[in-house]
Amino acid sequence: MNYFFQEFPYINALIFSGIVIITAFLMILGSYLLGPRRTSKQKNIPYECGVDPLDKEQKKFNIKFYLIAALFILFDVEIVFIVPWALIYKDMVLSGFGIFLMIDMFVFIFILAIGILYILKKGALKWD
Repeated sequence: MNYFFQEFPYINALIFSGIVIITAFLMILGSYLLGPRRTSKQKNIPYECGVDPLDKEQKKFNIKFYLIAALFILFDVEIVFIVPWALIYKDMVLSGFGIFLMIDMFVFIFILAIGILYILKKGALKWD
C-alpha cells in the first residue's frame, strides 16, 4: 500500500476532488428532485439587483457607487500584501533582513496614505 502512494503522490488530492464533485452533483440532483416546483409568470421574469432588466427606461447610477467599489477593492488588495508581510516579518528579523522589510512596508503604507489623502481631497467619500 505504501508503494502505491509513493508511485502516485497526488492520489489523495484526486480522491478528495472526486468526493467533492460527487457530493456537489448529488446535492444539485437532490434539490432538483425534492424541491418544490411552483412557477408563475412573476417568478420566470429576469431579475437583477432589484431592477427590472427589461425596463425601457435606463436608470442612471451615481459615480460615487463606482468610486466606493474601486476603493474597497484597493484596500482589499492592500490587506493581501500586508498579511503575508506580517507573517514572515519575525523570521526576516532573525535572519537580518528586518530593516529592509520594514522600510519596504513604510514605503507601501506611505503610498497608500497619499492615495487616501487624495481621495479625501477630491471628496470621493462625501455623500451629498
